[in-house]
Amino acid sequence: PPPAPAEPRGARRASARACTVSGPCRCPPSGARRRRWHAGAAIGRGGGEAAAAMGNTLRSHDNLRAIRGWSKDQIKASIEALRTKASVFRLTKDDFARYFGGRNREVISLFNDLDTDADGLVDIFEVFTMLTLWSGTGWDDKQAILFGLFDLMGKGFLKIDEVLLMGCVIVRTLGKFMTLDESRYHEEEVKRLAHGAIPPHETRLTLEQFQLWYRKCEPLEDLRGHIEDHAARSAPNLVSSQMRVRIGYVEDFSAKLFDRIQRLQDRLPDFADACVDYVAAWGRRKRWDFVMQNLRQLILKLHHVSESMHVAYIDLETALNEDEASGGMAVIIAPQKRFRQEQTIRDLDKMRQESLTDYWEATDLLQRLIELTEPSEVQIGQGFSTMEDGLNAIAEDEAEGVMDMSPPRVAEFRKVMRRIHADMSADSQEGGAFYRAELSSEPA
Repeated sequence: PPPAPAEPRGARRASARACTVSGPCRCPPSGARRRRWHAGAAIGRGGGEAAAAMGNTLRSHDNLRAIRGWSKDQIKASIEALRTKASVFRLTKDDFARYFGGRNREVISLFNDLDTDADGLVDIFEVFTMLTLWSGTGWDDKQAILFGLFDLMGKGFLKIDEVLLMGCVIVRTLGKFMTLDESRYHEEEVKRLAHGAIPPHETRLTLEQFQLWYRKCEPLEDLRGHIEDHAARSAPNLVSSQMRVRIGYVEDFSAKLFDRIQRLQDRLPDFADACVDYVAAWGRRKRWDFVMQNLRQLILKLHHVSESMHVAYIDLETALNEDEASGGMAVIIAPQKRFRQEQTIRDLDKMRQESLTDYWEATDLLQRLIELTEPSEVQIGQGFSTMEDGLNAIAEDEAEGVMDMSPPRVAEFRKVMRRIHADMSADSQEGGAFYRAELSSEPA
């Protein structure tokens, strides 16, 4: 930059001690704000004042990581308790710790960051603006939360004074965690933006109109870019990663279980209709009905288990995704979440062990049903004198040295069920999804 013009002796003496940038300087006159401005200029050298407009964080910005885990529902519940029902406007440090500290004591440091005048009180709107902007919720949800927060009477729309209040609170809150270019974020500019949010010839701003204006408002988009660029970046949470390993088997297991049981359930009614008279002719009807009833009960039970495992897996996967998105802060703020996750994993392991036993039993029962449709050597020697005339049409099939003479429909569906049983048996062998040795081992 060109050299600074000569100044009278003693001019800007106090600020010169803080100024380390050569050349003409347009930094703020006060010492603390000047130092923040120059810190931003030093970081954004080459970008200069544009970098100092937004994006140069203060030391207090690091404390915001403590609230990344706040969810939309938690913020709304706090607003409901402190604004809608109690109409609280300011909080003491003890109140702040009680409502927002929880088990994460790092949040308390944010009280000191907000309490810039050191009077022991913080503005409730600043608190909720901070929570909303730097939480891990989506931007559409953040817009809706801010809209509801500044809709003071719950009208469903904002008036100009409420929009102006929102703008002033946002700028005031931002200034406590980052440097701002005063040429862009001064009071008159905030008023101009607030009036520009209200559609022409109207006196109110609906949520849809607010969200549309938000997307077109350059300072707010700059804010979004800043928060996303400086969001907490950390290595994947070790506990969450270990949980993912522990539940890695669930999705494939539940899908395979559902597929096998659904295939059996689809074929079983036709198999029963085709064979029930034939089995009765051999005098095996009571055993057939008993085995069939037990098999159907197991099928219903396994269907229920596979669906329950799938739903629990999806819920747990969603919770782990939220945990990782918050940098692990979600379970610090609400430690009961981790307890629920651990309990879900234990429930999944228990359902898996029970379903393995039921699956093997269903495989054995299916084998018994198939055997009941096969004539024994003694009965074949006696002939078919006791069978009904409608069963005299036979199909010959050699099996294990015994001549099988069964009606064609019986032989056809028996063959289908044998294939299903063979697949289910293969699943129970070593390398299969339902390997019998798995009962005493950990999930893969």
